[in-house]
Amino acid sequence: MKKIFTALFCILLLATPLAASMDITRAELADELVALFGLEDEGILYFSDNAAISNIESVAKAVRAGLMEADPDGAFNPERFVNEDEYASLLAKFGVSSPSELEGLIVKGNSDFYTDAAFEGLVYGGNIVIHESADNIDLENCIVLGNVYSYGDRDISFSSSARVLETKGKALITLGETAFLEYLFVWGDDSSIILDGANVGTIAVYGKNVTIEGEGSVERIRANGDGLVSAVIPDSVTVGDMVGKEGLPVIGGEIVDPSLSGPAESPDKDKIIEIGKDIPAVKEIPSDEGVTFHDGPIELSHPFSSMYCSTGHVDISEYGYIEKEFLIYGNANVYNLYPNDVPYAVSYDNPYCTRLLVRYPDPAVKEFSGNVVFDILNASSAIDLEDFWRRGWDYIMESGDAYVGITSQSGAADALKNFDAERYADINWMAGGVAEDGLFFDMLTQMGNLIKNEPELIFPESFDIRNLILTGQSWSGDYINTYLSVFYDYFTADGPLFDAYLALVNPAETFIATGVAGPVRAFITPDEPYISIMSQGEHYFGSYGSWYLDFEYTRVPDTETTRFYEVAGSGHSDPVSPIIPNSSEIEKGNGAGRPPKEYNVPEEPSDLQLDEIIRGALDNLKVWLDEGIPAPSADTHWLEYRTVVDSFVGAMPECVLDENGNAIGGIRMPQMEAPIAMYKPFRNDSSTTDGSMVRFSQEKLAELYPAGYEEYKAAFNKAALTLYEDRYITEEDYTALIKDDSSKAFFE
Repeated sequence: MKKIFTALFCILLLATPLAASMDITRAELADELVALFGLEDEGILYFSDNAAISNIESVAKAVRAGLMEADPDGAFNPERFVNEDEYASLLAKFGVSSPSELEGLIVKGNSDFYTDAAFEGLVYGGNIVIHESADNIDLENCIVLGNVYSYGDRDISFSSSARVLETKGKALITLGETAFLEYLFVWGDDSSIILDGANVGTIAVYGKNVTIEGEGSVERIRANGDGLVSAVIPDSVTVGDMVGKEGLPVIGGEIVDPSLSGPAESPDKDKIIEIGKDIPAVKEIPSDEGVTFHDGPIELSHPFSSMYCSTGHVDISEYGYIEKEFLIYGNANVYNLYPNDVPYAVSYDNPYCTRLLVRYPDPAVKEFSGNVVFDILNASSAIDLEDFWRRGWDYIMESGDAYVGITSQSGAADALKNFDAERYADINWMAGGVAEDGLFFDMLTQMGNLIKNEPELIFPESFDIRNLILTGQSWSGDYINTYLSVFYDYFTADGPLFDAYLALVNPAETFIATGVAGPVRAFITPDEPYISIMSQGEHYFGSYGSWYLDFEYTRVPDTETTRFYEVAGSGHSDPVSPIIPNSSEIEKGNGAGRPPKEYNVPEEPSDLQLDEIIRGALDNLKVWLDEGIPAPSADTHWLEYRTVVDSFVGAMPECVLDENGNAIGGIRMPQMEAPIAMYKPFRNDSSTTDGSMVRFSQEKLAELYPAGYEEYKAAFNKAALTLYEDRYITEEDYTALIKDDSSKAFFE
């Protein structure tokens, strides 16, 4: 018998209290639990002493199974001896009076059911997968340390405990009085849930026309609102936000939506519309004479993030472009929200000043396309980050488009003052004596009206603006979500303002004002084309949203105007770009600079980025606007997810990986269709936002491509051609991909 059994059995025999410690440490206990139950799934650990845990994989598996947790101090304390309470709680978890009773009841590892089955009184150490070929499954008084996944249409009788039960087909789910689930996920249409005294934390309904009946304990119901009827009254109900669809479920025979109360339209409607029409005053702030490319600090005054400080020394004059900087002056309100996302003003007519960074074709040498990319500069690093420009700068200039970047937060405004106090002395983001980010929404509407109605204030008079496209990445993309969810009906009251929207890695909403939560809805369906592009890692930020906002990663199906893309293998941001400002300029702004990114061996910077898909999306938006041809489908190429339970946040989506460790589904770059590496959405297995790659061994390459590089390159080029023919990438990017032979040396 293993040491754990011996120790547990001793507890039962002792009539007097145990000594202060046992003869097994918490680290040793984790190893024993992994061996005993065949645990396989690792959780993400949030202990303050992770670095001190030598057997961290075992600990991660034991924590994922719910068998171990942090001490009150937030540390795991691997060398602390296990105490009596911990042993006793393990026994109680399995409902046995003696450790020996577990012998013979444990099923190690994951279990697959292909035929009808009925099991009672077993302990499953891993996940249970019920395949489509099985019709009926009956689990009585079992303990599942993993999750239960059911595929296909079937009846399920479940009177056991598990963290998650997830059904993918039409299901009749009966939960007995001994059933205990943290999460029940129901994806199949026309499914039924019958509670017979069960205890369920969350019932999440994604399918249509689902019914819930019976009696039991349910803490909350979450649903997309498509025909859910429930006779069960939980503690809380959240509806209508799971995939951005409208409609409410029927709870207890009547429409109930406790989270969405408030007036149908803002009491400040007229004020919101009128202030948005104000055209701000504009003042150009030129650079000092003699500013040229520089890698270190210079005394000459010039715009922050000027192309003259780009790490790659990109000379936009070679593209026939001009760079200018302006300050804009106006007045803006600050808003709060009713629970149904309707805004109301809390502060009126606050004077502001922010800055614009503008680049456009020189009329003397290059024709203007008529398209303006209006970019919300990202402030995640407490500076203005031109995230969209660095993704598509070459495409924008080759196309003859104009680019306008706007400072979007008070923190980035402060960084401008740090960078050059005299140049940016007028910048003002104060309201009521404090820095206020909520001023931005009126700024955005006013600038849209300026570009549409008085473009000569920042562009040459000859420019005829045809399409105004609002863009933003990450936090700035979340600004677009919030702007549309809250203010769309107001800034479009007299017709469209922005002709299209392109948002990148934007899975959430953001604050409506400094420290004030944003809307319930992350996504709406505007009348104008709207493309949102997600990396493989966005579900992570959606699930771990408490560091920023508490949101859940949701996906929006194709509509007449919207596309929601997911790109397999990609990270939230790119590791390098030739137009990023040099580190010394960034340091003047935020005091931190931009240190080189470090990768733990065998990881290296990923060669799979979102850039080609972003440029393709911008191109498709212009075709959509000019020719009425919608962008290609998004929801037919979504990533494949499964639900897992993490020790820190509970249930969360997780990408399903293939035998090479790469994600299944999604928009697939050639690197995924003809892989020579495992592509990871994060760096060093942490939450760093740029992706990484781990090259395959020579043996693995020989197995995948017996004929060597030529076989690989043929498969790579075929995948690139498919992307181009299906209109996900531009012809220029397709040509660049098939001409790229950077991987040839690796084969040789």
